[in-house]
Amino acid sequence: MGVNNELTRPETEEKFEAMCHALYRRMWNDTGCVRMGGSGQSQFGVDILGHDGKKSVGVQCKHYNKKAFTLSTVTDDIEKAEQAKLDIEHLLFATTAPSKSTLVKEIHELSARRRKDGKFTVSVDFWGDLSGHIQLYPEIGRAYIPGFPGSTLLEIKE
Repeated sequence: MGVNNELTRPETEEKFEAMCHALYRRMWNDTGCVRMGGSGQSQFGVDILGHDGKKSVGVQCKHYNKKAFTLSTVTDDIEKAEQAKLDIEHLLFATTAPSKSTLVKEIHELSARRRKDGKFTVSVDFWGDLSGHIQLYPEIGRAYIPGFPGSTLLEIKE
């Protein structure tokens, strides 16, 4: 019998976005990394703005459990970011969705075309990618992932 060591996904879209903000802020060592507005506000296809040490990055968080993450998901948010004229060099999608090789290839090709045309590039951190990042920064996992090793397992109420 195998052991499933996949990390549990954050329970809500809000918690997922907060986790992504904390994770990228920590990974990039970027104290200027900020969330764009909040729930119900127009975010121009971008939830987080930051700098990875080389370029300005917009992050779009997609908390998908049952809904499919598709190329049209990506192209729709690219259009929103372009219309808002955000000053970014790269748009990163962070999603709870599992990776699909065909989608990775399509997004890679789309990004190469955009780079050739002088536009911001695009990539995706699927849940497996995010899990790897989180394991490098366990304080993020303990704060946002239910049952993460070393996190609080029991909540005591008075």
